[in-house]
Amino acid sequence: MQQQLTCPSCRYAVEPGLYGIRLECGHWTHTKCLDSANPNFDKCAACSGLVNLNIPQFLADEPDSYNGRDYVQKPLSDSIFTAISTRISKEPFKWIADKVPLTWMIREQEYGLQRMLSAGVRFEDFVRAGYTWDDLKAFKDFGSPDRKDRAREALFALKCNAENLRDYHHLVGGMVGELGIEGRHLVELFGLHFPENSCRPLSTIGGHNDKPWVAGDLVKLGFKMRDLFGAGLTYVEQYALLKPTDSDEIALGVTDQDISELPSLTEMEKQKRNAEELARRLRNEPIAAKPVPRPTYIEFPRFEYTDRPKSVHGLRIKK
Repeated sequence: MQQQLTCPSCRYAVEPGLYGIRLECGHWTHTKCLDSANPNFDKCAACSGLVNLNIPQFLADEPDSYNGRDYVQKPLSDSIFTAISTRISKEPFKWIADKVPLTWMIREQEYGLQRMLSAGVRFEDFVRAGYTWDDLKAFKDFGSPDRKDRAREALFALKCNAENLRDYHHLVGGMVGELGIEGRHLVELFGLHFPENSCRPLSTIGGHNDKPWVAGDLVKLGFKMRDLFGAGLTYVEQYALLKPTDSDEIALGVTDQDISELPSLTEMEKQKRNAEELARRLRNEPIAAKPVPRPTYIEFPRFEYTDRPKSVHGLRIKK
């Protein structure tokens, strides 16, 4: 009943009478939403294939700021964000947890994306509740096809990170392609990087980092070998931790030269030890007993979301 009393064209409620009629297809529509020159009383816009009812229609006049601040261009600082995002028992967090339609929040409660951001809502709040990319198109920044650049910035403001795009691919898989998200965006906007001055594996700033990244994950997100270098790939051991298959390497565009130019940290440390031992022998110094070897492993670190990751890929970041 709710769907039948919602106009397929504008998605607003239809009141039967002078301004609302029932079409032969069974849907109700506003008379003003019909083609005035050639009205179709048999099929609505959805039944005629002109609109997709599974995708909400964004509100064209949804505000681009809240209380004088554009929270997409000026996101909340992490300290403020952490303090207010814990208040999950209040609106809009309770609505989101109950998966209330976003169109209702936007139109009836005036909780557009700007107000959501000001309240400390995160991208992860939406996907954990089961909202899909099509659901998020109820927000103007995501629903308007001419706002792709701003949409990526809006994701950053929502504290979206590379782990979200990997772990909730079943909900937002189409978003990566539609917004033109590339490897450089995953590095510079969504925190995917190799920690500097170490042999640690690929990590995500702002992520949980409890699930290692593998090459297959990167392929699904459109990553290329140049993006691995842009993310700070330094040692061949880091590359090996991605466990690439032959098909992964083809998709990533890996060449033999790429791998041969990566130094081995293990080999470098071995050469350093050999050089130190040779130096001691030349000085007739006693050789210290070798320590009992301990199992080596690379611990996956945890990060706290602080600010935009340092630009290592070359994409200019707004100040």
